[in-house]
Amino acid sequence: MNKFSLAIVGSSKIALIHYKFLKEYNFSKVFFIGRSKKKILSFLKVNKIIKANTLQKRKITKKNFDVIAICNNTNYHQDYLNLIANSPKLLIIEKPIISIKIFKKDYKIYLQKIYKKFKNLIVAYPMVYLARSISDFIRIKSKIKQIEVNYSTSGKQRGDEIFIDLSPHALTFFHEICKINKVKIDEIVQIKKTIKPKIWVATIIFKNIRLLINFKKIPKTEKSKFSVKINNLSIKRITKEKNKIFINYLEFNKKITQIQNPMKNVFEDAINSIVKKKIYKKNKDLTMWLMKMTEKIYFNKITK
Repeated sequence: MNKFSLAIVGSSKIALIHYKFLKEYNFSKVFFIGRSKKKILSFLKVNKIIKANTLQKRKITKKNFDVIAICNNTNYHQDYLNLIANSPKLLIIEKPIISIKIFKKDYKIYLQKIYKKFKNLIVAYPMVYLARSISDFIRIKSKIKQIEVNYSTSGKQRGDEIFIDLSPHALTFFHEICKINKVKIDEIVQIKKTIKPKIWVATIIFKNIRLLINFKKIPKTEKSKFSVKINNLSIKRITKEKNKIFINYLEFNKKITQIQNPMKNVFEDAINSIVKKKIYKKNKDLTMWLMKMTEKIYFNKITK
């Protein structure tokens, strides 16, 4: 990658995470892009990022980048997808790819255009890799009838926006666990939701399985918490910071095992896809399934 250029769109916590993992690939040039140059420069200063250039949003159309990572606010993903004129060798986008609240049922038409424009697009889904790590860690002997996902994290989102922000975590985890255990995901027959300013809770009943989701927005001072329950098996993900890098662990039956950070898996597969290209279709299929499920749950579309 020492001859490749990298552009990171955004100046948030997730943009910093993308940068920390991608900088390991030794790009020749790194650019941070955003609407406000002042905000980008402040972000670079606070995070002590020295070897990086800045670029304002409107100028991205005139530039060629080998790798672009879009990790700004979801509501503005489409702005950059529309502005990028020269398709990079790899385009990474933070989940969700676009907001169902903005596009509603037109999301399919828009995504068809985007996937036609960018043949090498990958949406970051770390929970796919977490699901695989959990499947390696525990044995699920009985048929899966219920999966519960609990996630508490900071953020400004409120009400339904919490679901839009965090649903990719729960739904991609659910999808991968079902796939690994050969559980077919049938149509949704019932949705029960409880929505409060800082809480989004739902029971989603499919024909053959239940998905319970508990999302909560907490202050920045509190640590994010993620746990799952598969039938009666409870698993916690534990994160500990060491040298400004998050180390991930799984806790099950008081046994704690270290696993690779799922985000590291995301970027390894993404970078390898530049050559192998096998991941693009699988990632696209998962994205389309995710958006379909998000639409159904957000708008209460069920099979009668």
